[in-house]
Amino acid sequence: MEPYTWWDHIVDFYDKWLRKPLLVVLVAIIFLGGTFLFSFGIYGLGQLLMAGKFLEFILGLLVALLLAVVSNSFRRK
Repeated sequence: MEPYTWWDHIVDFYDKWLRKPLLVVLVAIIFLGGTFLFSFGIYGLGQLLMAGKFLEFILGLLVALLLAVVSNSFRRK
């Protein structure tokens, strides 16, 4: 049996926490879009659109989707 490497720790973290796509999406929104949303308050999304930060918000969702797909592929193996 191969030794337990740092990559195995990452895969275990994916399997334990990032297996749930909704959780991943929420975390990505908080980390990548949350700073803009919270700084603009309740009108965050409109301000994001006006400030040109909507692209970063969408990128956060895409990163979350990618993490969900990667974690699902690890789970199947």
